[in-house]
Amino acid sequence: MCHSGVAKYLGKSILFIIPFFFLFPIHLDCLCQGSQSALLILEIQWENEKEEVLHLRVKEGTTLILAYRHSLFLTPQKELYTIHAGSLILREINFGNLEAADYYDSNPLGGIHPEGGLWKINPPFPFHFSSLRVRIPYTVHLCLIINDSIIWNSKEKDRGALLIVRTTLDQ
Repeated sequence: MCHSGVAKYLGKSILFIIPFFFLFPIHLDCLCQGSQSALLILEIQWENEKEEVLHLRVKEGTTLILAYRHSLFLTPQKELYTIHAGSLILREINFGNLEAADYYDSNPLGGIHPEGGLWKINPPFPFHFSSLRVRIPYTVHLCLIINDSIIWNSKEKDRGALLIVRTTLDQ
């Protein structure tokens, strides 16, 4: 093929090649979402002791919600994470009122906006966590939710302990 033939061929093919490079990663992500599984592990750690309280197989792409009442304003608060490739990706934080959101961060990346009676922070880019480490509150209830079902509730004996939430790819 001569140079003009190559240019002519590439000129016609470029319309199909460029979208391929943009859509192929999206297609791969869709294929992976829900087809692979991960292990969700919850541990509670006291000063000298650690106990595994939950070991659950979940699909990649599953949303995990950490829900509790804000200890100062006593309004509902939720942190939404997506389980992907052995990590937890923070997608959104919901606050029951603007004061609680402002107390959390008065000028967050992505801004604070009202939606459906809540105040939300949507990070402008994903924050990946290999694990979540949350002190179990003394005064308010804490729970983890998957698919609208509570999979774990804090207990009175766990108050003040460290809750560790992590995922690994299922082998």
